[in-house]
Amino acid sequence: PVTPTAPDYVSWIVGTNFVDLFWDVIPGMDYEIRCGTEENLESAKISVTVTAAELAETSYYRLTGLQPDTLYCIWIKTINPATGKESVFSNPVIIRTEAYSPPPPPTGFGVSTAPDGVTQNSIAYVWVSRPGYTYILEFADNSSFTGARRFEVTADTYRVASLISNRRYYARLYARDNETTLI
Repeated sequence: PVTPTAPDYVSWIVGTNFVDLFWDVIPGMDYEIRCGTEENLESAKISVTVTAAELAETSYYRLTGLQPDTLYCIWIKTINPATGKESVFSNPVIIRTEAYSPPPPPTGFGVSTAPDGVTQNSIAYVWVSRPGYTYILEFADNSSFTGARRFEVTADTYRVASLISNRRYYARLYARDNETTLI
């Protein structure tokens, strides 16, 4: 039987709420991963067992449920499921998850060029919509946007109605990430 040894070399790729962990997997072995915000194995709040079957078709394991812009310590030990023998935990891998970043500004924003894009009492605005975002259209009759009306839209177009003919109007558009709520 194979005596399990802890992974020597662990590499990683971080995201805002996950880390992808890579190491030399020993075929047929299970692994226990512990993760915490202190460099103390006993205080690790996350503990996951990854089976050999889960690792058979991939070269990494994604540890999820992490907080953005947070320092984590991660330990991995090897378990031989046939004998129950376990290695000691690896030295800690210290990573920091990425901070959330605001969404990119909307692109393609403007007045619709369709025949009904501008009517006597309405203006239709269009932009390129991306999945996972809500768009906030601010609309006013002054350039300082004092008293502006706000419309939350999940589509790629919005028609502002009940307007007065021959009056100058101003519009601006923001994207809000539905997951982070950042604008």
